[in-house]
Amino acid sequence: MKMFQRIKNITWSLIIAFMVGVHNFYHQEYNSPDDLKRKIECVQKFENINK
Repeated sequence: MKMFQRIKNITWSLIIAFMVGVHNFYHQEYNSPDDLKRKIECVQKFENINK
């Protein structure tokens, strides 16, 4: 039973660490509305070039 509890705790810790890591990456990538706007404009230009 102790082994199951340890595996459960480790799994839970890894899931939380992954979620925090993804959130931090996303937050750093789009840290301001201006950055998000520039990213959208770049994607739209790229899509228009490829049409």
